[in-house]
Amino acid sequence: MAADDVEDAWDVAAARFRALDVPAAHLNLALLDALHPRWAGAVRPDTSMFTLLFTRPGETGYAFSERVEVRWEAEDRVRMALVRDVPRRGLERPGGRVVVAGDFTRPENALPALEALLLQLASPADG
Repeated sequence: MAADDVEDAWDVAAARFRALDVPAAHLNLALLDALHPRWAGAVRPDTSMFTLLFTRPGETGYAFSERVEVRWEAEDRVRMALVRDVPRRGLERPGGRVVVAGDFTRPENALPALEALLLQLASPADG
C-alpha cells in the first residue's frame, strides 16, 4: 500500500467521525488527531460504526492479521483490544479472531492505553 493510501485512510476516518455529534465520535476524533503526528505512517486507521480500528499499512480493519480495536462503551468506559486473526488448525481447533490483549480504560486515559496496544502492533519509527 502506498504512503498516500495510508494518509488518505487517516483523513477518511477523521472526516467520518467529524461528521457525527456523539461522544464516541468525539473520542475517536480526538484519538486520531493526537496519534496522527507520531503514528501516521506506522498504522492505518479504519472505522466500523463507532469502533476505531488500526492495522499495519497494507492491511485494513476488515482484512488483517492483527489489529487494535477501540470502542466507546459508556461515558466512563472505553474498550480496547489487540486482536489476531489466526488460521484454522484442524477440525477440532478452529481459527478466527483471538483477543491477545485487551482491557477497559476511562476516556481521559484512552490515549496512553491505546499507544501501549499500538506498540504491540507496530513502531512509530516505521512511519
